[in-house]
Amino acid sequence: MNENLYAPPNAHVADAEPVPPNHRHYYTPWQVCVATILAGPLGGGYFFFRNHQLFGNRQKATRAVLVSGFLLIALTGLGLLMRKGGSGTALAGAVAGMYRWFASDAFNSEIAKRKVEGWTSASWWRVIGLSIAMLAGLLLCAIVLLVVARKVVSQSST
Repeated sequence: MNENLYAPPNAHVADAEPVPPNHRHYYTPWQVCVATILAGPLGGGYFFFRNHQLFGNRQKATRAVLVSGFLLIALTGLGLLMRKGGSGTALAGAVAGMYRWFASDAFNSEIAKRKVEGWTSASWWRVIGLSIAMLAGLLLCAIVLLVVARKVVSQSST
């Protein structure tokens, strides 16, 4: 089947060059940083996990998930303890900077090796889209937790 069903009628569609099977994408330290800014430790942790997985280090990938989960819980608790009206911007910036610094330390040499093999950085669209989806998922979970907690409190007071 050499016909592109999505092209306009009678349009000439050039043959696409197949993507080599070893063509892979990695996430740069800046992409990890931006994901952390948008989706918190969950976003940065996912891209950390994915890079370790792509580079063949499953043990470090598992550790990245565990550390990011711990940081998400710890920072949420810290945010709840902050004084009312206080800004968490400095803390969020510090966490994003920390993720970028750790990503640079963990991946720069591996990225340099992979570039020679033809790997390229992943699309920023993918990073932003996944980060926003993670943020939306976190917000949805928070809303569900608040609704459930409110029902439990209202039922226990009656």
